[in-house]
Formats: sequence, structure tokens, C-alpha cells
Amino acid sequence: MDEKYISAIKAGVIGGVILSVIQLISNFIPCIGCLIVPITMMGVGVLALYLGANFVTKLIDAVVISGISGAIAGVIDGIVIMLLITLGGSLYSSSISGAGASFFAGIISMLFAIVMATIFAVIAGVIYAFLVMKITK
Repeated sequence: MDEKYISAIKAGVIGGVILSVIQLISNFIPCIGCLIVPITMMGVGVLALYLGANFVTKLIDAVVISGISGAIAGVIDGIVIMLLITLGGSLYSSSISGAGASFFAGIISMLFAIVMATIFAVIAGVIYAFLVMKITK
């Protein structure tokens, strides 16, 4: 496996763990998640390019590396979100339909977390590559 993809995986795992901790905290203090989660998602893309700076020569490399790291961080964060929603919904409902509805909501939230983490990481990665690394092509 290429070294730039290994750096993207490392950044994705680090970012996913940080996002999971933030999700656990924002489960109890909801106002924290609105500001910190998107900024952390953007930081995942920047971290991926920072770790793999020697291997980024074109703008498409920056997009791919930050996209991979964002998707991995989104998967880790999405699993935690799904567990929080499923367990939280099960506490308030004793029927099978309530448990199924909370599980379905958890799956949708997990997919949304993956997509949003990837989008934010790619946007931040491209901005970082353009402004800091001076890559224009």
C-alpha cells in the first residue's frame, strides 16, 4: 500500500476517535456538537495532508487523501452515533417498533456522518493544499 494512503488512514483513525469522544460529550451537552464537530471534520483533512505532505504533488492527491481520511473518520464517528441513537431510543421505548425506529434512525445518522465528514475533510484539504502547500494543479 502506498505511503500516502497509510497517512490518510492514520489521520482518519485519529480524527474518528476524536470525533467519537466529541459525540459522547455532545450527547450530554448538545450545544458543543454544532461548532466543534464540523471544525474537527475539517481538521481531519488537514491532518491527512500534514502527515502525507511529502507525497502530495497534485491537487487531486490532496482530494483523494483528505477524502479517504474523512471517510474513515466518518465511519468511526458514525458507529458511535448509531450506538448512541439506538441505545437512547431503546431506553424510551419498550416495543419492537420503537427499537426498530431508533435503529433505522441510527443507520441514517451514520450514513450522514460519513458523507459530511468526507465533504468537510475534502474542502479543508483542498484549501490547505492551495494556501499552505502552494499546490495549484
